[in-house]
Amino acid sequence: MVERAIASKRPANLLNRILESPGLVKLVQDLPPHILTRLVRHIGLEDAAEIVAMATVDQLNRVFDEDLWFGALPGEEEVFNAERFILWLEVLFESGLESTMEKIVRLDEDLITLALSRHILVLDMDALAVRMAGRDRSDEADLVDKVLDGSLSLEFEGYLVIARTHHGWEAVSTLLVELNQADDAMLDRLLLHCARLSTEYIDDNGGLYDVLTSEEMLAADLAGERQERRQQDGYVPPSSAAAFLELARHRTLAQHMAEKQWDYDTLRYFKSLNTDGAKTAATDTAVPDPLVSAERQRFRELLQEAEIIEPPGTQKQLTFDGSSPEQMLLARAMQALREEGAEAYDRRLAEITYLANVLMASCSLHGRRFRPVEAAEATMATCQLGAEHLTGLSLGEAGKGDLATLTRLLVETDMVRLFNLGWRILHERVAMPAAHGLADLMRRVKDTIQDTPRRRDLAAKLSSLDKKIKAARPWLFVQEMDDLLGELDNDLLVQLSDLLGEYPVLPSALQRPEEVNRLPVIHTGGQVEMVERFLAELKQDRRL
Repeated sequence: MVERAIASKRPANLLNRILESPGLVKLVQDLPPHILTRLVRHIGLEDAAEIVAMATVDQLNRVFDEDLWFGALPGEEEVFNAERFILWLEVLFESGLESTMEKIVRLDEDLITLALSRHILVLDMDALAVRMAGRDRSDEADLVDKVLDGSLSLEFEGYLVIARTHHGWEAVSTLLVELNQADDAMLDRLLLHCARLSTEYIDDNGGLYDVLTSEEMLAADLAGERQERRQQDGYVPPSSAAAFLELARHRTLAQHMAEKQWDYDTLRYFKSLNTDGAKTAATDTAVPDPLVSAERQRFRELLQEAEIIEPPGTQKQLTFDGSSPEQMLLARAMQALREEGAEAYDRRLAEITYLANVLMASCSLHGRRFRPVEAAEATMATCQLGAEHLTGLSLGEAGKGDLATLTRLLVETDMVRLFNLGWRILHERVAMPAAHGLADLMRRVKDTIQDTPRRRDLAAKLSSLDKKIKAARPWLFVQEMDDLLGELDNDLLVQLSDLLGEYPVLPSALQRPEEVNRLPVIHTGGQVEMVERFLAELKQDRRL
């Protein structure tokens, strides 16, 4: 069974099994775009031509929103990847020129323009002739000459198209030639727009080798349109998410308690949602139900085995359909609201969804992005910390009375406020004390080192940590902690890295045996106090 489970996750095996599915075209076209994106990435775009060929134009437009924009780190603004678009183009052409061009002519023209502008230079032939004529040849004309000599190029009516690089030229030239046959009016619009971008190169006297201002504007416009579409589906822009977490981290508990309304970005997010509510990235993890056929059920099981969609149990955690002995009391209170049919349930669920998307957009967990289920669990844990602070309850040992109090609290108090309180507690009582403790230890160790180079290196690391503490961003030091191996106790460094994280978690030394394979969220004040005792004992033993 284990071997079979592992084999099912291998991209080649998954692809073969999917291609054997009856009614595959309909199954693929029913996939939500973000699930189709995960499937393509799992198989590998180069090997997914048969799957990609079945996608609708609407799916492709939304898949491109997901797959053509990259941010290396959580919270980093995503940028357009024109090379990835060319790869998509090559894969689409594998399925046939005619069917591909039928889709191309219906794609977002700004998207195609931006991708083409990164790969080609388009010159107006009449303007070029005027520029190249005359005796007083300018430096810019010489630059044009250099581009023309030995370049790959194509001529269309009124335009000369020149490859900036050889990479991707076959796909680009094929697109232009086929587009000339399929929709010459669209080709003319694309070439006109690209020619205007190219003119900027020439007019900037040497800008042939620089980034175009107008091209940056096109990218910014396209990014803005993409952001609006994604916000309607519940996504949170990384910049807005980062601003939200930064504000929650820096405001004091008293300021959060006194706050009367949400911050601007949160208010704008909820106003931007569709009237039927957010179709969220955090919770929309299943093929649309009901699954009316055995083929659909089998297809869904294949995606679950490959971990492209979450197993059924995940949906219960996020929608509070059931509970387990380990479930947080706040989740049980949400379940109680749902069973009561309270109007507040839908509002609280929308807020949890928003907060989970904030974490996925801008917060790191062990140096990587949150997964949807992890983000939902971390959101609930942080909100429960806030609920404890607001009510004075000790939710780690809660009884029925506490559950009733917490359920009433959720009717009157939003999750955003609870999260803000919990987020500040994690920062103020967990991450920052751990960072200060590590800095104190590094100072003591530095003073005992006789070797000058080692002492100098540790002093530089200490200075880096001090700067990050001063900026209230201690998690940025975690990536530098590997350089301390050998100077400090290795196990201690591992424990501290958990506490120093942008989202602090319980270190293994404080986890119960049954929690080792779960996300060790800090969800009660008792756990916060346990962390404080842990740090105090380390200091007392001179290990910190």
